[in-house]
Amino acid sequence: MMRHRAEKSEADTSLRVSVGSSPKRLVKENINDHEYLCFVRLIVAESGKRPDLAQLFLKKLCQPAVIILTEYLQEHPELNIIDCDATARIFVGSLIHFMMVQEVLSRKEVMPIEEDRIINGLIRLIINQKSHKL
Repeated sequence: MMRHRAEKSEADTSLRVSVGSSPKRLVKENINDHEYLCFVRLIVAESGKRPDLAQLFLKKLCQPAVIILTEYLQEHPELNIIDCDATARIFVGSLIHFMMVQEVLSRKEVMPIEEDRIINGLIRLIINQKSHKL
């Protein structure tokens, strides 16, 4: 029992450091890049007329992050994550939503929250995930 708790604690710390640093870097780099945010606005605005651009955006920018995080979660069975792919998509999707709401839609005045709170909250959700089937 003590060994399992120590292993879980090590995994928690590892996840917080490994997973936490990449999203923080990603969010801080992109949220402060005016040209990137303009590009995202353009992709969203034109996605109806040019679905190929939206697909390229997803394949080149979003999908790699999901794949990397999915693989990381699969390599850590001690986290007891039932569906690593879904968990990775939720994590990455939440970060994209955060950037979209805060910067692309310029709504940080309406729904302000610091990126560290979002990222740390997501990591806590993953670490505390229980192995219950719904």
